Amino acid sequence: MHDLPVYLTFHGIGPAPSWVPANEVPYWIGEEDFRKLIAQMSNANKRLQVEFVATFDDGNLSDIEIAAPVLKAQSVKGIFFPCAGRIEQGGYLSAKDLRKLRDAGFSVGSHGVDHLPWTTLAEADLHRETTEAKAMIEAALGAPVTDAALPFGSYNRRTLAALQAAGFEKVFSSDPGLSPRDAWFVRRFSYRTDRVFDLDEIVATHSSALKRTLTEIKHQIKALR
Repeated sequence: MHDLPVYLTFHGIGPAPSWVPANEVPYWIGEEDFRKLIAQMSNANKRLQVEFVATFDDGNLSDIEIAAPVLKAQSVKGIFFPCAGRIEQGGYLSAKDLRKLRDAGFSVGSHGVDHLPWTTLAEADLHRETTEAKAMIEAALGAPVTDAALPFGSYNRRTLAALQAAGFEKVFSSDPGLSPRDAWFVRRFSYRTDRVFDLDEIVATHSSALKRTLTEIKHQIKALR
């Protein structure tokens, strides 16, 4: 199972600020619940002989204030995907924060510029959200950015082609499932307050060859649109 990492996606930790849209509030997790879930992930990494990895979209300030110290304490890997246009904005990560995450051994990727769904963007806007966002975050981070996370999990043939052209080595989706460690397109399980995360069930259900085949077929259909 070590060749099939299990990626869980988080957004903000703690009470959702007033500016967070109502449809995004269910993706925020309470601090105590977050601590418990990361501890469960750490335990599962040893008990199930898998590798659970935490990923964080949007670049909320709670990434550096809460998530990073908890991950370090539990020896759980983390990947952070800020929006380039939110860097230095109130409630979000600063360039200094990104460098702190990098220096702490975490990975930093791109979540675009303005948190827009990419499938309906004009060519110039799609270029900004992929290629230009990569350059903006690299400038703030002071290091190469090789991973991207799809806003809202939306993608099609054109968006995947734009990400390849931008030079991303991995693209993280919101499609649930497992992906080989060397995969370019990576599946993740998104935390929501209205879902139960049973880590044992995730591993048992999604590691079967049949489930993985069906998941890949669904992806190929979406990727050809």
